[in-house]
Amino acid sequence: MHTSILDRAAMRPISAEEYMRAKLDYEMTPTALNMSMGRGSEKLLVIDVRDKASYEKEHIPGAVNVPEHDIRHRAAGLPKEKTLVTYSWDMTCTLAPEATMKLAGLGFKVHLLAGGLEEWKRRDLPLEKKASARRGAAARD
Repeated sequence: MHTSILDRAAMRPISAEEYMRAKLDYEMTPTALNMSMGRGSEKLLVIDVRDKASYEKEHIPGAVNVPEHDIRHRAAGLPKEKTLVTYSWDMTCTLAPEATMKLAGLGFKVHLLAGGLEEWKRRDLPLEKKASARRGAAARD
C-alpha cells in the first residue's frame, strides 16, 4: 500500500526544525563526499542505487551498484563498520532516500548524497564511464 507524503508526515509529526536538523545530519554534499573519498575513504562505501545499466554507463568513482529494489536482499553483504553513502539520479528521485531509510532500519550508518549524480556532475566532479561512452565522446571532440 502506497501512502502519500502528507499521510506519512501526519503519522510521525516532527517540527520543521527537527526535520532540517536531521536532514543536515544525514546528508552529504558532493564536495564533502569528494573530499572524504580522498582521505579516510576506507570509512565510506558509496552506493549507486540506480539500475545496473545506468551504473555501467557512468557512476561516481569507487561506487558499488546495489539497485534500490535489491537493498534488503543484499544488505547482509554490506559492511556495518562503514558509513554507507547512497545516491540516485537527482534531488527529486526517491530511490536513494528509500534505500537510505531501509539501510538505516537495518542498523547501518548512512548518509544520502545531496542532489544525487546530477549535482555531482554539475560540480564537475570525477566520473567513471563505460569505455564505449568515453570513446564516443572522444570521437565528437
